[in-house]
Amino acid sequence: MSVKDDLNAPALEAGDVLLVDLGVTRWGYDGVYVVDINGEPVVRFVQDRGGGGLYVYSLSLMDQGRSLPRESVSILAAVIAVTKIRRIA
Repeated sequence: MSVKDDLNAPALEAGDVLLVDLGVTRWGYDGVYVVDINGEPVVRFVQDRGGGGLYVYSLSLMDQGRSLPRESVSILAAVIAVTKIRRIA
């Protein structure tokens, strides 16, 4: 999967290539996942902050994340590796 935006910079930037595990379809640990938000697959950090919910956010807008009930977070895959592709000219 290729990163299309810089919402998670500097950890993930446009052009980075992600290796994802499509076998992971439920939250199991705090980390980076591909989640379905309004029908779009997007890369987001997902964190358990207690209270039975999960906090879903991007790094650049961490304070604008959403706390959602665990069962409503639709996880499509877990990000397991990132390849940083940078052009030096």
